[in-house]
Amino acid sequence: MPTRRQKFLIPVALLGALALTPALAGCSGNPLQTIVKQATGGQVDVGGTTVPSDFPQSVPLVSGKVLTAIAVGKGAGKSWNISIRYDGTSDPTDTIKGDLKAAGFDLPIDASGSTDGAAIVGADKSYGIVIAVVNDKDGYIVNYTVTPATSE
Repeated sequence: MPTRRQKFLIPVALLGALALTPALAGCSGNPLQTIVKQATGGQVDVGGTTVPSDFPQSVPLVSGKVLTAIAVGKGAGKSWNISIRYDGTSDPTDTIKGDLKAAGFDLPIDASGSTDGAAIVGADKSYGIVIAVVNDKDGYIVNYTVTPATSE
């Protein structure tokens, strides 16, 4: 069971790793993985370009190229952050929401409506999700943060 400090540090480490990954991509080894490991005190895998084999099958993902895949923790406390360059040309937000609802996710927060992006927050009985959809000059990038649901 993660401590309160770990519950705070894990999302911060995931977001920091996501922000720093492009800048450190050319470095030898993976200093980012070391930094995040020290911050979380646990298992971490940073910088993959494929969806991890243990990513929850119940969370539907858009089709496209995986830009980054980060996993922190182990077992029931594991969290993931995945960024995908969507391979479609139109805004995927409505499709993402529909797929999540069909998979049993409740979506109480929906901050969509802009042509530049959207944020979706939801949960099912097993996982909490935060999804950011961003429109850049090359199309859409969809970022998924998936954490285990807690009973607190």
